[in-house]
Amino acid sequence: MSTPPRPPRLSDEMIPVQDGDTERAEVFFSRIESNLSGEVFSFGIPKNQSVPGMIFSVAGGTSRSKTSPSSLTWEMIRVDAGWVGINTLHPNHLVTEGIESGVIRELHGCESIRREVCTRQGTRLDLCLQGSNGSCFVEVKNVTLAIDGAAAFPDAVSERGLKHLKELIWLRRRGHRAAVVFVVQRSDCNFFRPADEIDQEYGRWLRRAVEAGVEALPYRAHVTPKEILLTERLPIIL
Repeated sequence: MSTPPRPPRLSDEMIPVQDGDTERAEVFFSRIESNLSGEVFSFGIPKNQSVPGMIFSVAGGTSRSKTSPSSLTWEMIRVDAGWVGINTLHPNHLVTEGIESGVIRELHGCESIRREVCTRQGTRLDLCLQGSNGSCFVEVKNVTLAIDGAAAFPDAVSERGLKHLKELIWLRRRGHRAAVVFVVQRSDCNFFRPADEIDQEYGRWLRRAVEAGVEALPYRAHVTPKEILLTERLPIIL
């Protein structure tokens, strides 16, 4: 009997913290106390950003500064009963591991994976998979927005995301395989769709990309303070 593919997991030294006093200056500064060590940190938060139930991880997982908030990374927020992962550095690692382990079955089986690939001057895509059947170019997007049970992207007008879609179409028309993987870092969504009410142009070009043969692959991640697991593909409604 074959061993089922291992879900990729990404864990770090996570520090649960409680909301502390909040002071308002040019940005919000939140004084937060670690539930583990009792240490108090000051952390800058963008204006009008509500961050109940914050969790931070130590940068690099090895050291931290007691005086500089830049040594902490804002990892996730708690929304209702679940966690939402907001660190945009994780999806690329999760997708790479998911391809290698076979969790992302559609892209499994390549011989090598290159990262941060320059396709044309001024344009880079996240991954290039290479194998006996040629190259497959992959762009990875982090999805945190939920609208009525749907995971939706983007959460703001995304000129960069639009540029990537057009590049994937260009590559597909030249005979390469091309895909965009949407990593949904929350567990309360049952399907994926473009957020047309936020960026109608992105939705239009995503549909055009799929019609041109670009693969749109939404995958859900199970997010907890201990680990992030890429688990399953979600249906997509265009």
